[in-house]
Amino acid sequence: MYIGKLNASISPRFTYAGTSRPFPPTQVSDGELIWEWNKLYDSVIDITYDLPQRSLIGAVYFSLSEESQVRFAEVLVDGVLSGSHYAETGKTFGGERTVTVGTVGTVVTLRLGADLKNIALQELEILGAYRNSDADLWPVAKKVVSSEETVALSCIAPTADPDEAFVAEFLTSRLYKQIEEPFSPNGVKVKIEKTDSPAFADEEFHLAVDENGVLIKAKSRLALLYAADTLLQLRRGGEFLKAVVQDKPDKPFRGVHIGLPKLENFEFTRRLFRDVLIPLRYNAVIIEFAGGIRFERRPEISEAWLRAAQLAKEKKQPAMPHSGMGAEGTILEKDDVRRLVGFAKELGLEVIPEVQSLGHVQYLTYTYPEIAEIDPNAEQVKDLRAEDAKPNRFFHHCYCPSLDKSYEIIFDVIDEIVEVVEPPRFVHIGHDEVYQIGVCPRCKETPPDVLYEKHVRALYEHLKAKGLGTMLWADMMIREKRYATVPARDRLPRDIVALDFIWYFSFGEDTEQVLLDRDYQVAVGNLYSSHFPRYLSRMNRDGMIGGQISMWVRTEEKAVATIGKFYDMAYLSQMLWNAATYDERLRPVYTRIVGSRILPQLREHLHDTYPKQEPIGTVIPLPEKGGEGVPEAIRRKHPEAVIADNGTIPIGKQINRLLFTHATVRSMPRTYWLEILKVGQYRIRYTDDTTETIELGYGTNVLAYNATYGAPLPQQYYRHFGYVGTWFADPVFDGKCADGKDLTLLSMPWDNPHPEKPVASVTCIPDEESLTELILVEIKAM
Repeated sequence: MYIGKLNASISPRFTYAGTSRPFPPTQVSDGELIWEWNKLYDSVIDITYDLPQRSLIGAVYFSLSEESQVRFAEVLVDGVLSGSHYAETGKTFGGERTVTVGTVGTVVTLRLGADLKNIALQELEILGAYRNSDADLWPVAKKVVSSEETVALSCIAPTADPDEAFVAEFLTSRLYKQIEEPFSPNGVKVKIEKTDSPAFADEEFHLAVDENGVLIKAKSRLALLYAADTLLQLRRGGEFLKAVVQDKPDKPFRGVHIGLPKLENFEFTRRLFRDVLIPLRYNAVIIEFAGGIRFERRPEISEAWLRAAQLAKEKKQPAMPHSGMGAEGTILEKDDVRRLVGFAKELGLEVIPEVQSLGHVQYLTYTYPEIAEIDPNAEQVKDLRAEDAKPNRFFHHCYCPSLDKSYEIIFDVIDEIVEVVEPPRFVHIGHDEVYQIGVCPRCKETPPDVLYEKHVRALYEHLKAKGLGTMLWADMMIREKRYATVPARDRLPRDIVALDFIWYFSFGEDTEQVLLDRDYQVAVGNLYSSHFPRYLSRMNRDGMIGGQISMWVRTEEKAVATIGKFYDMAYLSQMLWNAATYDERLRPVYTRIVGSRILPQLREHLHDTYPKQEPIGTVIPLPEKGGEGVPEAIRRKHPEAVIADNGTIPIGKQINRLLFTHATVRSMPRTYWLEILKVGQYRIRYTDDTTETIELGYGTNVLAYNATYGAPLPQQYYRHFGYVGTWFADPVFDGKCADGKDLTLLSMPWDNPHPEKPVASVTCIPDEESLTELILVEIKAM
């Protein structure tokens, strides 16, 4: 697939808007196309490109000279309004603009409305994608040459090397899950080769598929797995495209931050590592522990952790902050933690334990209240658009950095976790949001930056003695106007890896620059696909090593899905792997790839629901209601669509899967830390009168018909859930409404847990308190 500028070698047509009458520029000067004001008046110009093939139009970028002004800019695709930018009433605009489009077509028109001012068009780019002879790979490969010819596989060559053997087993398992008979006597052999050649970068891999065989080559187990997954992306039915792929990441640190899962969620976590992080090319997992591990040197921490969880369950006290991230208030035995860590390590993923220290240490201050750093004058934050909430008053957020006992405790905690995890390079020491420092009687005479430096340096030296490096959240080293700890950054060791997450309160600032200027290695902490403005210029500065995505929920599929992190992981994989070439104007293109192709594949990986062959569905007739209440944009394209209001739809046969295509009439509020608002449910009744229920929640498996899938919510308030997207249902990009808004439906698969029992009917049951109606467009039985 080609992704980029679509009109590079195409000449446009210039006409009066909506006509075929020519309206060429008055003059062309140094590449500028100029229409003079006295030839324009208030006319409207159409600048039209006829693309050579049907393409996905992501956005149209144009640049006008300083003196140029227009009233509006509209983009039409195949004659349909598909995006626009309008000046305020009575005003005009000039300069650079990017009009987001996100639809498919062949004829693209930029329509500019004049207003007695010159229009000098300096640049115009139609950004999008179309299918070419190269294979569709995600993240997009640096170098790929492929053809439509395919080869079958005969076997995977045996090997004694443990890394090669592991990758061979991984590949064999995937092949048998995806293909009925993956090996053919007429196929070619797969050879997996680990190389120590200095010509290969650490995570670089080469893949060659031709009539002579398949060669997978890289320096490490992890990179070999990347190559094996790339081979699987070349699958077409039971065979594989002939191709040569050479690829490597732009950034060396591509991490995912999770909480310690409870025991019941180990299998999900194992699959998350293997079936999501490997295909998306992540290489590090940061695991936050809190009090979720059995501490033997200090068993009182574990006892207090369990006690706090039980009292919260009984509603006798608030839940401890971050308790969901620490095995959900349970305790994992050390052997279980070793097994969990082993899931990541066997894949070649780097494991970095996060031991919260100085701040976010309620798991310690609850156990040892005598070490708490208490600010009696602390105020709660009520406006979360500007900063995070301050700690719950019930629990003490920080401990005292002037007490020897604080260090004795945290060193014991670090030592025990390090002994279990055995991290290869780093321990993450937390240190974010240290809101109480220098406020207790022991500390108040010492400047906060001195206290902060003392504590960071003590942990740094403790880890250095173990041969380990230090990683920390860097917010307390960045915001000069807010934190008195900032001067410590001039005195701390420069081999500390700093994760800058405070950027999301400062959209207009390149907050990481103060650390880069001081020669720290910096990664973007809590990176969101929808945020981090000026990504290309900022991420490619010297010293920027990559970024990491944080979950901030319990490690469990529904929780991760509800806050949209599967979408984030898929989208950010492109941003980090190809950081040097990422173009945020192509977001609609990347979103369509992620939403319609990558997320469904990842869900198949995670659930082991690979279809061995393309399923053929039967459309189930819907009740004939004439479409009352269905928005006109849907009714024009889908006259069979209905408002789902307690209607029962007969099925009358055995099925493996139902596929619901639906939407809502209006959008509903969605905030990730609040309960998802219900839209309704589908009640499945079997012929034996047993039932199954499918709950419909706004933003989990259904969205408004005119919601733009993957659209960023630019306000800082939405940083933890910064876009519109889903996991349990897939977008059907259905074109544009008359006003240029996207028309997007969701296709929700439901796998029948009882395929042996005939399904009698489906009943649509609206939620009585729902703020919107459900539109049912189609049900397909498979």
